[in-house]
Amino acid sequence: MNIYIRSQDSDLFKYLSDAQYAQISSKAESIELKPSEVILEKGSLPDSFIILQEGELELTGNQYWGSLFPGEYYGEIFYLESFPSPLEIKAVKPCRVLKLKFSALNEFIAGDPDLAARIQAAVNDSLCLKIIQLTHGSING
Repeated sequence: MNIYIRSQDSDLFKYLSDAQYAQISSKAESIELKPSEVILEKGSLPDSFIILQEGELELTGNQYWGSLFPGEYYGEIFYLESFPSPLEIKAVKPCRVLKLKFSALNEFIAGDPDLAARIQAAVNDSLCLKIIQLTHGSING
């Protein structure tokens, strides 16, 4: 299996084919946000991936944690383990996001080890990058 397709502009879907991407994105809810509009409240129990398509999202807890930029997503840790979000996520400028429920992703990958491996590889990439950023500072400057 070759998982290194990388034709999609979303980090979560980067190893899916165009047809697979069309199939899973049709299960997601598209949301438009205005500046300062909150998409995830601190202390809420996430049930979805938040995938930024356009704009910039700010992550804050007791302090500023960082930003999400187009193609990036939030929620992988909650997909693996359910607990309240320590962060609030709000729009810095007008945004378009996809919210993909964890249950919809589970339905999409059920019974297809290839799809599950592609999504897991993308989630692994994201977690590794976030660990590097937290322990060594931003790798983007």
